[in-house]
Amino acid sequence: MTQTNSIKLIKTKLKKVFCLIAIIIGSSLFTISAFAACEARVQSVNLMSSGVQNQYDVFATSTFGLVQSYEVKVNFSDLNEDCSLSLMISTVQQGYELTGQGGNLLSFTPYLQTSGSFIQNRHWFAEVSPNQSTFRFQLRFPSQQFGAAGDYSNQLIVQLIPSPEQSSIVLDERNQLISSRIPPVASISFYGLSQRLYPLDLGRLTTGKKVNIDPNLYIRSTTGYEISFRSDNQGKLRHQSKHERWDVDYEFSVAGSVIDFSEAGNQLIVNAPQNPNGQRIPMTIQIGETENRPGGVYEDEIHIDISALGLGGF
Repeated sequence: MTQTNSIKLIKTKLKKVFCLIAIIIGSSLFTISAFAACEARVQSVNLMSSGVQNQYDVFATSTFGLVQSYEVKVNFSDLNEDCSLSLMISTVQQGYELTGQGGNLLSFTPYLQTSGSFIQNRHWFAEVSPNQSTFRFQLRFPSQQFGAAGDYSNQLIVQLIPSPEQSSIVLDERNQLISSRIPPVASISFYGLSQRLYPLDLGRLTTGKKVNIDPNLYIRSTTGYEISFRSDNQGKLRHQSKHERWDVDYEFSVAGSVIDFSEAGNQLIVNAPQNPNGQRIPMTIQIGETENRPGGVYEDEIHIDISALGLGGF
C-alpha cells in the first residue's frame, strides 16, 4: 500500500514537469515568430559630415580635432506594422581608435544622438521601428593627439537584432569603414614663448664672442620637414648709421650646422618626423671681427620658416 502511493506521487510530479516544459517551448516559439514577422534590413551607413577633408587637426586648440557624424538607416518591409528591433554597433578592432601605419593610434569617443540609445560593453544599442528607422551618432576625436601623417582606419559592424537581450540572433549586418587622415603639417616657435618675434640682446660685441640663443627653436611635425632661413642683412650686423662699411659679420648655427645667408633659400632638411613632445633645436651666434668699428647699436633680423615635406609652407 505504501509502495502504490509512492508510485502515484512520482507520476504526478512527472506530469507537472512535462507541463512546465511545454509552456517554455510555447513561449519561445511565440517570441521568435514575433520578430520574424518584423522584416527589415540595414539599408545604409553613411558619413554625413566631418572636419575639413575628413582630416584630424593635431594642432587644434578646441576640445576636438575632428568630429564625424554618421547616420544608419533601416528599411522596414511594412511601414504600418507595429514592431521594433534593435541596432547593435561595435568596432572590428576592439577599442575606440583608428589604426595607422606602424601601429599608430587615433582615439575617438562615440556620442549617440538618438534618444533611447545606450552603450554597454563597448557595444552601441538603439531601438528602431517603422516610425523611427534612423539612428545617428558621432565619432569625436579629442584634441592633443599627435601622430605621424597618414591614413587611419577601423571597421564598424552594424547588426540588426531582435533586442539587446537577444544579441546573438543577427537578422542583418553591414560593415562600414571609418577612417581619418593626419595631414603633413608642422609648427615652429620659440620654446616656452608665444610671441612670433624674439628680440635677442647680444650684449657688448667682441671678436669671437659666442652666444647660445635661449630659448631654443621648438618644432612639432607629423612628417619630415624643412626649415629655411633668411637674414635682412645677409648675415651681418649693421650699425645704426645704416652704413654697410661698418657691418660686423657673424656666424649663425642651428643644431651644429652653420647657415650661409649669402645663399638664397638656404634650407635645413630633417627627414624624420618628430615625437609627440616636439623637438628643441639649439642655436648659436658667433661674432666676427669687431676691430675699428664705431660704437653704437648693431642689429639684424633673421626670418625662420618651416614646411612639412610634401606640403606647402606654413
